[in-house]
Amino acid sequence: MLPKGWRSGAACLAAALACAVLITPRGATADTVTLQAGKTLPDWTAGGAPTYYNHTFETSITTQYIDTWNNQNGITYFWGSAADADYAFGLADANPYNPAEKYRTLIRFHRLSRHVPAGAAVTAAELTLTFINYGGAGGDAAVAIEGCFMTRAWAYSNENPYKGTGWRYSRYDFPTSASVPWTQPGAWADCSPAASISFVLPANGAYGYVSQTIPLPPAIVAAWIANNGAANYGMLFRATNGSVSLITSQWRKDSPALRRPALSVTYSTDPATPQPTPLTGAPLAITTIPRTWWVDPAGSDEANSGHPDCAFKSPAKALFEAWPGDKIYMRSGVYPGSLQVTRPRITLQSAPGHWAVVALPRDDPQSAVNVITLRPGADGGVLRDFEITGGFYYGVMFFTSWENYGPMSDRVALGAAPSGWTLTNLRIHDTGSSGVKLTMKATNNTFAGLEVFNTGARLRLGGHGIEAVQAYDIAVRDCCFHDIPGAAVHLAGGTARALLERNFVTRTNFGFNLGFATDYEYMDPIHNPALYESINATARNNIIASTNNAGINVWASLGALLAHNTIWQAAEGGQSAVLVNSYSHDYTPSGPVLTSCSRLTLWGNLLVKSTTARAGPVFQIRVGGLDPNSPLVMGANLYYDQDGVGPVPFIWGNGAMLEDERAGGLAFVGNATGWARHCAVALAQPATSDLNSLEADPRLDAAFSPMACSPSCGRAPAVLPSGLAAVADDFHGRSRGGAAAYDAGAVQAGAAGAAKAMPPVPAGLAAAPAPFMGIGPGPVYDKQWPYDFWSTRVCRDLVVDAVAGSDWQSWSKKSNYGPFKTVGKALELINQCDRILLRAGQNHVGGFGIYRPNVTITTHPADAPARAVVTCPLATGATPCIRTGEGLYGGAAAVRLTNFNIVMAAGTTGSCIHFNEGAGSGSSAYWAFYLASTGKAAAAPTHSVISDMSLTACGLHGIKLSTFVRRVRMEGLAISHPKGAGIEVRGGSDLVIARNVITGAVDTAVRLGGGARNVVVERNLIKDFGGRGILLGSDNTEVAYMDVDWALYGSTPGSWHDNINTLVRNNIIHGGAGAGIAFYSARDAVVVHNTLLGVAATMQAGVLLNVSPKQLGPTWETGAPNTNITFKNNVVTLGGDATATLMVESRLMQGSTYNRQLSLNPPAGTCPARRLASASYSSSGSSRRLLRATATAAAAGASGATAGGSSLQQQRRRLLSTGLPFAKAMQDAPGEQGRNADGSCPLYPATHAWHQDVSSLPVHPNSKSIKLNIGGSGGHLHADFGGGSGSGANRIYYGIPYVVVDSSKPNGPVLTQIKIGPSGYPAESDVSAAGWPIPPTAPVEGAYPNCPPASCGGDRHILVLDNATCLLTEAWRAVPPSLTGTGAWQADIVARFNVSRDRLERPLGWSSADAAGLAILPGLVRYDEIVKGSIDHAIRFTGPNSRAAYAPPASHFAATSSSPDAPWMGMRVRLNSTFDCSPLKRAARIFCVALQKYGAVFADNGSPWYFSGEATANWETSGVLSELYDISTIPSAFMEVLDTGCLCLDAGCTISECGGVPGVDPAGLPVYPAVTAPASANMHFANNIYYKPGSPAAARYVDRAVPPFDAGYDGGLAGWQAAGYEAASSKGGADPAIDPANGYKPAAGSPAVGSVPVLVAATEDFNGAARGAPGGVTDAGAVLA
Repeated sequence: MLPKGWRSGAACLAAALACAVLITPRGATADTVTLQAGKTLPDWTAGGAPTYYNHTFETSITTQYIDTWNNQNGITYFWGSAADADYAFGLADANPYNPAEKYRTLIRFHRLSRHVPAGAAVTAAELTLTFINYGGAGGDAAVAIEGCFMTRAWAYSNENPYKGTGWRYSRYDFPTSASVPWTQPGAWADCSPAASISFVLPANGAYGYVSQTIPLPPAIVAAWIANNGAANYGMLFRATNGSVSLITSQWRKDSPALRRPALSVTYSTDPATPQPTPLTGAPLAITTIPRTWWVDPAGSDEANSGHPDCAFKSPAKALFEAWPGDKIYMRSGVYPGSLQVTRPRITLQSAPGHWAVVALPRDDPQSAVNVITLRPGADGGVLRDFEITGGFYYGVMFFTSWENYGPMSDRVALGAAPSGWTLTNLRIHDTGSSGVKLTMKATNNTFAGLEVFNTGARLRLGGHGIEAVQAYDIAVRDCCFHDIPGAAVHLAGGTARALLERNFVTRTNFGFNLGFATDYEYMDPIHNPALYESINATARNNIIASTNNAGINVWASLGALLAHNTIWQAAEGGQSAVLVNSYSHDYTPSGPVLTSCSRLTLWGNLLVKSTTARAGPVFQIRVGGLDPNSPLVMGANLYYDQDGVGPVPFIWGNGAMLEDERAGGLAFVGNATGWARHCAVALAQPATSDLNSLEADPRLDAAFSPMACSPSCGRAPAVLPSGLAAVADDFHGRSRGGAAAYDAGAVQAGAAGAAKAMPPVPAGLAAAPAPFMGIGPGPVYDKQWPYDFWSTRVCRDLVVDAVAGSDWQSWSKKSNYGPFKTVGKALELINQCDRILLRAGQNHVGGFGIYRPNVTITTHPADAPARAVVTCPLATGATPCIRTGEGLYGGAAAVRLTNFNIVMAAGTTGSCIHFNEGAGSGSSAYWAFYLASTGKAAAAPTHSVISDMSLTACGLHGIKLSTFVRRVRMEGLAISHPKGAGIEVRGGSDLVIARNVITGAVDTAVRLGGGARNVVVERNLIKDFGGRGILLGSDNTEVAYMDVDWALYGSTPGSWHDNINTLVRNNIIHGGAGAGIAFYSARDAVVVHNTLLGVAATMQAGVLLNVSPKQLGPTWETGAPNTNITFKNNVVTLGGDATATLMVESRLMQGSTYNRQLSLNPPAGTCPARRLASASYSSSGSSRRLLRATATAAAAGASGATAGGSSLQQQRRRLLSTGLPFAKAMQDAPGEQGRNADGSCPLYPATHAWHQDVSSLPVHPNSKSIKLNIGGSGGHLHADFGGGSGSGANRIYYGIPYVVVDSSKPNGPVLTQIKIGPSGYPAESDVSAAGWPIPPTAPVEGAYPNCPPASCGGDRHILVLDNATCLLTEAWRAVPPSLTGTGAWQADIVARFNVSRDRLERPLGWSSADAAGLAILPGLVRYDEIVKGSIDHAIRFTGPNSRAAYAPPASHFAATSSSPDAPWMGMRVRLNSTFDCSPLKRAARIFCVALQKYGAVFADNGSPWYFSGEATANWETSGVLSELYDISTIPSAFMEVLDTGCLCLDAGCTISECGGVPGVDPAGLPVYPAVTAPASANMHFANNIYYKPGSPAAARYVDRAVPPFDAGYDGGLAGWQAAGYEAASSKGGADPAIDPANGYKPAAGSPAVGSVPVLVAATEDFNGAARGAPGGVTDAGAVLA
């Protein structure tokens, strides 16, 4: 949705109709009056009183019947005659049908002077005429028309038709009974010489009507008004090269006001306005002009003409009538979309001073697809100054003819799409998919000053601002894109020569995609054989701020130029600010084609990542992303990570990183100082090696302009190395001046000229009203074909006889057909409301589709009671046996399928019946319009019906209603053994599922998900299902298939529940693997009087409540809890064995998307008081490092160095602030470290948590209480290593031994397998198919060589570090091969860790050889560390008990205590700094100092304050052992428990505890309870009977919730009721004695009999028997006894 505060001061939509007046009050200084027969106009001679105008006179004069009997005078036609029912006169000086005949028309607007105020000055006038020109045989023949202004009077009434106005005579003089002749026959010589009219009339081969507007000289019209019209002689028209008809003022056929002649006179009553000057000089040549059509919400498409004072109601009507060059003005209001532009040079815009909205619903894939569709050939138009919203797919669609052609060569040569369009000052938002879609061959289209936001409102995970696929010469400039789930601009499919400049982009998933991924069939492989996705695209002077992924993607792109863009806070969730990648076009005729980028230029850009972004590079070339033989031109760029400038030497994750992943010696990752050398040396491009680029804070102000101290100032040479200029202006359109160097980034500091406001809503939209956020109106339709035919036709029956029928028939308007052979052919030729009658006793081949409204298919009544059978053979494949789809006027609607059967062959995978994407609904936009317009609504069907059929062996579902299918009744069906669900509903509403028998569904019997609303499910018998019986909701339906209009845009917005308002009553559900009734994010469900027998036999619970999550955007997910669920008067018995005990279960579900809303934090740069002189690294991030392609500079970019403590803490802070959950942040920590100087492996990088300096961390507020749970207040620390027991070969050294091996050397260990013991943890053990590098003699903790577990028990850890791979293998309860007898090790768990990386190696919830899930070796006190004199890591320790919690880097807990003050796995402690370590002996002192700096980690349950170390004889032989004894003098009272942040309270860390308060990690994966607390508010469970056969008391009622959602519950019915989940009226433990053999009636004495109240929702039973009046008592379950 539009963020608050985005637009301020917007005007409201008040007074939208203020200009829509039909009678203009006198007093206005300027106005327009339109004279047209049938209108009501002001009569200024009567004080402006409204007067009916009927004084337009037309006379047709012809040569017809010139003979002596009529004085050689041709016939005169006055107005019209009964012989000419259309009331149109002919124009034909060159009559192709009869050359001897000619026709001309005289026209005069009488009494004009009455309707223009006296003394008013005429300032303009237009004459609008409508002709009929079908264009001859070809439908395209234009005709030349001429007109003139008459100078002689002509008669127009009460004439003798043979002696009045005609070919020879001008008028009939009544007193003398004489005719006054024209100067010449035909009257043309009596025209005024001052002006003449000529134009070419185009053809309209479809409907014939062609409207033309002629500007009239104001002086001539003023002369018509003067002296009460004494000189108003009218006009004469003729056709000089063909024959057309001119519609007269008495036209009555259709749209009279539109077709009749109209004279619009604009006048001024201002005395200062001069009267028009009479025409003088050369004759004035007049031709037609584009007309302006007016649209007003108060107008009429039926009765009005489209003039300002007689406006249409819809822009669709105006577009239907408009001709090339015309304008359409829309007054303020909301208009229906689905507009089709088919003619060129049309302008559609708001009227001056108005703001129009063109909108559509988003939930109608049949009739409301695109708000505006531009068709091929409709070139050169303009859309401007209005708002576009809604639509199932696009706001504006540039439609292509590409797919009209088969061969690729034809597509390339002949395909076309609208071109030459300008879209400006538009607001486009909340479209179903992309805001604008340009398809193949759209060329030279410009988008300027648009605001585009909230696109993809239906798709949620997709939808770009502007999407172009193989478009050419597209320009996008000065636009504002925000809140978009895709890219602001997406260029793909070989889009060429795109220019993206001066745009502002924020809060999008991607900024710009210059190339992406397009199927081969939509590309031009003839001119683009390499299949580049984007060619020669330029992105310059753009500000792209706050993107989830790349700011600019460059994928499979040729010649991309990225110049002077400011990319700010990019890649918050992944990728990099600029990402260079390839794309493999796998399905081409010649096989896969890998397309890499080529000729890429990045010049003068600012690439900035924020502190909240995922760690990663600011610039990255992926594997294969850039052709290594292609030049990479980079220079004058500024790179910055807001965490600070990276250190030298390089540490991964610190500073602005650049990466090249390509193979062949090109791989590189490092900070900017090394990148220049990489470009110069590895890429061998010293001339373009990112010269003069810099890693530094760009220091921008809030408007993204460089400050005076900014390093971007003057950084970029004005000319590229190629010699061309990349830019001349800046983001604001201001000239950058003539300097030799410009500022890097989009804004030139101090440039002259006006700057855009920030955020930069285009200036043309600044005064527009607030966006329209409602549901758009449905489309409008005309009453042309087929409406005019269907409205009067008689419905017919079409017979299908598979034996004697014939498909060799052609379409007939009246359906005069003989019997067809196939149903498919009958459906191809069927007309609306016809029935198809199938002969019984025959198999009719299925796999057919229904594409018309009001179609019935049934068995022929004459064959009753036999039924026809539709069979779908194996060749049907995945095609449904019967399907509906789009077609003429909205596709199938009001369909009736009844009284025949369907059988599908084995191996088919389609459903028996599939109604798809709204097609098959009981109504449609067109069907509703048709019924209302024809007055047939009362008698016509408004539901689709599927009834009285058997559906057998359906390859998928029995019936699938897939998205937006509404008003369907499914009754009396027998659905047997479908491979999927019996009835599957995704979305849609107003459904009835009744009296059906569904048997043997492999999946769920009835699934009603995807936001299905208003459904009744009653009196069904459901048996032997494999999933759930009735599922109200779905496991997961994508939001794209749900009714987003209902959920978000209605006057009372709905919700993201998966099922709403379903009534389930009187159903029998008998025998199933899963739940009998399941609620998955259901709302307002009423489930009453159902009998559930033997359900949940192998899974789930008898009644299950769960969640159906919805992903609402790339970074946002929700999961609606079940709300207002009524479950009463039901009988539930469980099936299965004794382990199937779950009667009712409410689950807790973890989401899959880290919820995170992008937010723009504008720059807030400051200039220091003075600049630092040093250019060396500073942790403040204020230093600079210039990139130079020199060896000395490159040396500083070497990777693999370690960081100091400050960098380490900075890295940890970064991980905790990325917006990932705290556990996931460590799990994905990206740091990595090379080998130590001696070639050994590090035991984790210096940035790892084991090496964290904790000396400054805060003490946990419950530290004292937690310590008491470890070892009291008077204890001391204990070194659990050093020394040993036993002697000689049987000596066991205390501690945990480890061994280092090298599997790469010849003498390295042979890889061996590890068998997980019978009591072990195979599910949490790592696996290695190749084996493990564990020597057979590896030392085992607590054991001498070959000592069996019976003698040497305990944990028996083995720790093996492979120096070849830096992989550490640790096992618990290990037994060597010498004891297993199998040649392999055995252990209860084995875990592997890569100790060169920061990331956690164990999945959350997994244990390891240590209870905490940690590696053991990195936490041991090792002998070599004491010799070296320092320990640089935390130390592992144990305690006697622990709680159910862990803190990363731990990943597992092993709770032994329920006390909230017990320690947790991974808990960090340290020794208080006040303890004096100096008196201790050396070894103990080293231990003591480490404990103060690095602390210790709680890793296992064991003895209190026992610290782990290496088991080795060296402690004794070196004499160090005695020094260790001093450790036991350190009092535990000096230990402090540290507050390191949040704890994980469950295995997957979905529930956390932060600051001692249990809760959900706000940055973690969301968690969704099936029911919110208190359960009693939403679970209305009462009067139910529950029973578990064989062990009634074992029935369990479970709520999986944990705090903070609810306390949860797992127990019997009584406790369940006491906890508020269910009313006390429900019963458990007694057999309800339901007898399937007796119609599922309860037997006598059953607790179901007479035990529950009669409910208003179910006053009858399964058989229709009355239960009695509400308030009485009745039987529980579906059937009365």
